[in-house]
Amino acid sequence: MDPMIVVEQERGLEIITQNDHARLAGQILELMPALASHSRRDSLILAGHLHDVGWQEIDSAPSVDAQGAPYDFLSQPTTTRLEIWQRSVQRVLDKDRHAGLLVVLHASRLYTESLRRSSDEAVRDELERLNELQDALFVELDVTADTARSDYGWLDLVDLLSLVACNRWTTTLKRQLPDGTELEICWDGDALRLEPLLLAGDTTLRVPQRELERRSFGESLEYAMALATARWKERDVPIRGRRKDIL
Repeated sequence: MDPMIVVEQERGLEIITQNDHARLAGQILELMPALASHSRRDSLILAGHLHDVGWQEIDSAPSVDAQGAPYDFLSQPTTTRLEIWQRSVQRVLDKDRHAGLLVVLHASRLYTESLRRSSDEAVRDELERLNELQDALFVELDVTADTARSDYGWLDLVDLLSLVACNRWTTTLKRQLPDGTELEICWDGDALRLEPLLLAGDTTLRVPQRELERRSFGESLEYAMALATARWKERDVPIRGRRKDIL
C-alpha cells in the first residue's frame, strides 16, 4: 500500500495511492510526441514514474488524524513528509542521476510552497540542503540550471495532470509548457481535457483505486483493516482535447 490521495464522492471515499498517481504521470509522459526525440527522455519518464517512491513505507501503517480522518498526501505531518522526500530523492538518484535531479527540483518546489504558507525551520533547513545538492548535481551532470529546470517542467506538468485526473478537480487551470505553449487543463466530469491535447490522439489510461465508506475511523488500525479488505478497482482516465462547449 502507498500513501493516499483521498477523494470524497457521494458514495464514499476513493483512495488512490501516491505511487499509482505517479505511475499515471509517467504513462502520460511516455505518450507525448514532443519528447520522442528528447535526449534525456528515459530519465524524464523514470522521474515521472518514481517521483513519489519514498511514500511506500508510510503506508505500511496507514494512519488517521485526531478526528479519525485518513491522512492524505497534503495532511501528513511535516517530519513525516521530510523523511518521505529524503527517501524519494535518494532512491531515484540511485537509479538515474538526472532523474534524481528532477526529483530534487520537485521536492525543492514543494518545500518552497510550504514555506510560503508557514515558516518551519526544519523545512527551511531541508530546502537549503536540497539547494546545495542540486548545485552539486548541475556540476556532476554537466547541465545548466536552465536545462534542468526545463526538463523539470515536464515532470511538474504531468504531476499536475495526474493530480487533476485522480482528484477530479473541475477548475480550469492554465500552465505554460517548457516550450512556451500555454496549456489549459480541466476535468470536466468524464475526462481529462487538454488544449492543446499534447498526445498523438485521444487515449484512455487507468488508475487503481479502492472505495471506503465515508466515516470517522476510531484509530489507525481500524483504517488499515478497512483498506486491507477493500476491493481494488480500476478507474478509466480518458484524456481528450477540450470540448468546444466548455471553452
